[in-house]
Amino acid sequence: MAAPVAIGFALSLSLTSLLAQDATTKNQEQMAPSPEIPASTKVPTEVVQAKPPAPAREAFPLLDDGLLDPAWFGGPVSFQAEKEIDFFWMKPGFNLSGRQMRLKIWDPPVLLAKDRDAKDAQKARELTYLFPIVLRNNLNAVLAGKVKFSSTEGEVTVLGRFVDVNAGSENTKFWLGLGAGSATATWDLKIVDAKTNELLVAVHHRVVSASAFSGIQDKLEKWTRKFGQFLNDRAF
Repeated sequence: MAAPVAIGFALSLSLTSLLAQDATTKNQEQMAPSPEIPASTKVPTEVVQAKPPAPAREAFPLLDDGLLDPAWFGGPVSFQAEKEIDFFWMKPGFNLSGRQMRLKIWDPPVLLAKDRDAKDAQKARELTYLFPIVLRNNLNAVLAGKVKFSSTEGEVTVLGRFVDVNAGSENTKFWLGLGAGSATATWDLKIVDAKTNELLVAVHHRVVSASAFSGIQDKLEKWTRKFGQFLNDRAF
């Protein structure tokens, strides 16, 4: 009987030892410090405030049957009608003598009139590219020696955009006449101070090509020459 008792006692001691080791291991795991979370995965404790939405652009009453938005000029403008310009304003005392004028690429067209199609949009893109070139050439021809011109720098900046273009129909103009198929182009133009962005000159104008013998480009070129002469009379 002594051998079985000895074996049982030995097994009891082994089991007690294993239980003690297991308890010691658990205590050590509980006492060990938690592993540090990498900085890249830490949850910020500060509450990040969302940026306030940008203030909505103030709306002003539209003119010219909705085609003239004063907001593009920076706010309400006291426009007047001139012989060669439908809507015109110039800051009192504005003078271009000896200044350098920067003529920038025009803004993308914004067709504000209803019922315009892809053909009209394509014509608007063409005019947006061509008109600034024609404008610079004719302003330079009229104001040569009085104003310097540049596409990169200047004391005053000329900007513009087309707000409506109707490509019209050459065939309709030719066969029907009497204004049928007329092409039209309406644009905004402004001259601003290059440093302060102060509005110096504001223009909104429309040309109409109702004849089969002249296109809308011809009307635009003629107007740029008249506009150059207009500035020559008013800004020097």
